[in-house]
Amino acid sequence: MIKRKTQTDERNMATRVSICAARKEDAPFIAKTVLAAMGLGTMGPDAEEDPALVAICKMEDTLYSYRNSLIAKVDGKNAGCLVAYPGDIYEESRKKTFALIGKIRGRELEAGTEMETFPGEYYLDSVAVEPEFRGYHLAERLMEEGFARAKESGSGRIGLIADNHRDWLRRYYEGMGFRESEHMLFFGEEYVRMYREL
Repeated sequence: MIKRKTQTDERNMATRVSICAARKEDAPFIAKTVLAAMGLGTMGPDAEEDPALVAICKMEDTLYSYRNSLIAKVDGKNAGCLVAYPGDIYEESRKKTFALIGKIRGRELEAGTEMETFPGEYYLDSVAVEPEFRGYHLAERLMEEGFARAKESGSGRIGLIADNHRDWLRRYYEGMGFRESEHMLFFGEEYVRMYREL
């Protein structure tokens, strides 16, 4: 029998949730988040670890650095993660990040010629939540914290990309105030850029 989450459950969960800046030791969890967000991996206890990406997440000046990451914890346990950063760092950090991943893996990694984000906006790169904690709005809480950081950074808007084939995800982002813009290719797949003005 599946136990439904009640309002009481959500209130109890609210008192147990904390959102904090990630630490270097969170790198395996951040790497898992990035892969899950890209559709290249899964969350959960059986998710495979990617040593190359974990190494990238431990660095301070890569796209997926722990310094660009927020962790949602429930009772001290990692439950969800958001990787986000100002678009101003994207172009240089992207070159370094993909070059390092390619070097570690022994083959070139190319995401295509289109940019995910641009100077002047704050980019929500990856967000994912562990299956056992879904239904408690942790992704929304992480993104709201990302919005706060975007305002602090002085960015004029927040951007993200969504898989063009996942209508439910685009509707979810629209419910948070994002609007669709142009389409783009990322790792050979079609995505749509979405923006929210600050």
